[in-house]
Amino acid sequence: MHVFDTPEEKAGDEKTFDIQIEKFGDPAADMSPQFRAETKALWRALGVLCPKKARQELKTQLESGTSSYEVAAASLRLPVVWVRELMRPDFEQFLNASM
Repeated sequence: MHVFDTPEEKAGDEKTFDIQIEKFGDPAADMSPQFRAETKALWRALGVLCPKKARQELKTQLESGTSSYEVAAASLRLPVVWVRELMRPDFEQFLNASM
């Protein structure tokens, strides 16, 4: 997913990598371009793992009660927490913002 990062977002040396790691350890720290790239990569990866058509089908099944988050998670081989993120009403906005 990092192929799409801007040059500013890439952690190509020890200093920028350390800045990225610091944010993981301190949520109050300013968000570096490298950390923003990690966030964008997450949304991109979720979009690849469960494309729009599959998301819509899963959402329909969940809403109708013919499936559950646990079943969807097992079929996608993802933790339930990420399936819930895939089903967010604003998922497409997050995905589009990562492009």
